[in-house]
Amino acid sequence: MIGWTREVIELANLALARFPDLNQSELKVLVGVTTSEIAYCGPHPDDSDPHNYPEPYNNPDFADFWELERDIRAELIRWLCINRDAAAWVDPRGLRIHAARISGQLDLSFAVVRIPLALLRCRITDAINLQFAQIEFLQLSGSLVPGLAADGIRVRADLNLGDGFRSDGEVSLPGANIGGDLICERGEFVEPDGYALRADGVKVGGGVFLRNGFRAEGKVRLPGADIGVNLECDGGKFVKPDGHALTVDGARLGGGFFLRNGFSAQGEVRLLGADIGESLDCNNGNFVNPHGHALNAANVKVGGNVLLKHGFSAAGEVNLVGADISGNLECEDGKFVKPGGYALNADSAKVVGLSFCVTDLAPRAKFACSAQALEAISIASVVNLCSLSETR
Repeated sequence: MIGWTREVIELANLALARFPDLNQSELKVLVGVTTSEIAYCGPHPDDSDPHNYPEPYNNPDFADFWELERDIRAELIRWLCINRDAAAWVDPRGLRIHAARISGQLDLSFAVVRIPLALLRCRITDAINLQFAQIEFLQLSGSLVPGLAADGIRVRADLNLGDGFRSDGEVSLPGANIGGDLICERGEFVEPDGYALRADGVKVGGGVFLRNGFRAEGKVRLPGADIGVNLECDGGKFVKPDGHALTVDGARLGGGFFLRNGFSAQGEVRLLGADIGESLDCNNGNFVNPHGHALNAANVKVGGNVLLKHGFSAAGEVNLVGADISGNLECEDGKFVKPGGYALNADSAKVVGLSFCVTDLAPRAKFACSAQALEAISIASVVNLCSLSETR
C-alpha cells in the first residue's frame, strides 16, 4: 500500500501467506509492529474523547457493539510473537494494540517471546494461556479478559495488570518470576467462588502494587512470595466474606507491607510467618472478619514498626502471637472489636521498641504503655498480651 515501508511490505507478504484475509485492524498491527507505533483500532486514540460518550468506543465493556473490522485474531498475535521469519521485521519495541477485540485463545504457553507485548483496552474473548512462557514485558492495562493462566511465567521487566484491567475469572501466577514490578493498581479481579488472584511462590524483583482502586472479589494469595521491595495495598478492596481475603503466609518482603489509607478487607488477612524487611503499616485500614481473625499475623517478623493506629479498625481478632517486631507496636486511635474473644492477642510477642497499647485490661503484660495511648485506643472485648516483652 502507498506509504508502506519495505519492512511493512515484507512482513505483510509473510502474513498474507498464513492469513490471506487480513482486515484493517490486522493490517494496522503489521504496520505498528514494524514501526514501534501503537495500532489504534478504535475510532479515536484518545480514551477521554467526548465523542466516545455515553458509550465509549474504546471501552471493552462495549466490545459487543464494535464493528467486525476491529477483530484481531489471537493466532496472528501468536505468529508475530514466535515466528522466526516474522521476527526479522518486528521492531524491538514490540507489539502494542489499542481498543481491539482479540478473538480466539491467545496461547503463548512455553513460548519464548523476545519482544514486549501490550494489549491496551482490548476485549479478549478467551482466557489467555501464558503458562511457562518467557517474555520481555507484558501489559494488559484497561483490557477485559475472562481469565489468565500464567503459572511459571518469566517476565524480564514489568507485568502490568492495572489501569482498568479486569478479569472475570481466575488470574493464576504461581511460580511466576517477574524481574520488575507486578502492577495491579486500579485492576479488578473477579472470581467470587474461588481465586481472584493466585500467585503462590511468586518472585518479584521490584514491588507488588495492589492499591489505589485495586479490587478483588475472591481469594488473593501470595504465600511464599519473594518480593524485592514493597507489597502495597493502600486503598485496595479485598472481598471474601468469611474466607481468606488476602493470604501472604511465609512471604519475604525486602521493603514494607502497606495495608493503609482506605485499605478494606472483608474476610481474613493472613501473613503467618511472613518476613517483612521494613514496617507493617495498617494505619486507616479496615479489617472485617467478625467470626474469626481479621488480621492474622502470628509469628510475623517485622524489621520496622507495626502500626495499627490513626483510623485502624478491626472487627475480629488481631493476632500477633509470637510476633518479632524490631521497631514499635503502635495502636493509638485504633479500634479493636471481637465480642466474646480476643480483640488483640500478642501473647509471646517480642517488641524491641515501644508498645503503645492498653495495660489495664492485661495486668500480667510485660510492656510499657503511653498514658495518652491508653485514652485514645478503643477496645471492645479482651486483650491478651500476657507474655509480650519489650527489649531495649
